[in-house]
Amino acid sequence: MRGNDAAENADRAIEWLMNFELRELESAISNDYARWHMESAILIYDWCHDRMREAQRQDRIDYFNHALRLLFKKNWGHDPMPANNYFQGYLRNAIEWVIATHDENPAAEELCVKYVGHRLGNVLLPYYNHGGGRGGTPAEGGQYGVYMIDYSLIPYATLRDYLPGKADVFERTNFFAENFY
Repeated sequence: MRGNDAAENADRAIEWLMNFELRELESAISNDYARWHMESAILIYDWCHDRMREAQRQDRIDYFNHALRLLFKKNWGHDPMPANNYFQGYLRNAIEWVIATHDENPAAEELCVKYVGHRLGNVLLPYYNHGGGRGGTPAEGGQYGVYMIDYSLIPYATLRDYLPGKADVFERTNFFAENFY
């Protein structure tokens, strides 16, 4: 639309990605920037991967691995809070990061098992199926409850397509179908 070529657009996106940092990552009890912007950074990493230099990719792998480890240790959005929008946003980011970097990130398997697998299998699915998620009603109401659905759709559909028969969250819970009704 602007008449720019794809390389120019990719270079602008990569410049944004290389300057992207989560404010207050080390200090705050939670991180809104992770919920609001980390998905965009992960998508740029994935979409512009071939245009990035090796040093740029390694820098972002190191940074996002570190960021995810810190996010999953924060008090707000931790394991006892599966209905919380921070829990959902951090999980979305972890799923998308593991998928985007699985072939080149030495920590991808650790992140997948420790954060994605644990949170989905041991925390979220039991909540959806036996806890407060029964009936498909997001616990945080009309404002933040919407994020429980929004943050989940793309990563869960991607997991279903990426690992058919193994990671279909939609088949393992009625939460989303009940939410629709």
